[in-house]
Amino acid sequence: ASDWRRYRSEVLSGCLERSSARGDETFWRENAEKFTRDDCLVLRTLVHILERAADPKTLAVACHDLGMFATRWPAGRFLAEELGGKEKVARLMTHEDADVRKRAVTCMQRLLGFGSSASAA
Repeated sequence: ASDWRRYRSEVLSGCLERSSARGDETFWRENAEKFTRDDCLVLRTLVHILERAADPKTLAVACHDLGMFATRWPAGRFLAEELGGKEKVARLMTHEDADVRKRAVTCMQRLLGFGSSASAA
């Protein structure tokens, strides 16, 4: 299966893991557009995970992924905000888990247009 198919299946399952693809600039450059397919299914699912997941690792990875998308797709920041991502990330900036807080802050910087567009996982 392609990296995108594996990634999509993982996001749709709601249980996210850190992976080498997440830190690969080529993955994000080649697949950012796919987040907007099927009425933004993958993007909407990521935003939903930010609100519903209990697992800190899943929340941290979802923050990372949303931030990466936001800086790799021309209107990514605005689309993520329109779908409620910014509001959900803001709530995670005070999460009890330090990694979730760190990833949420980095994601928020990217959503606000301050984050690097070439940062690894």
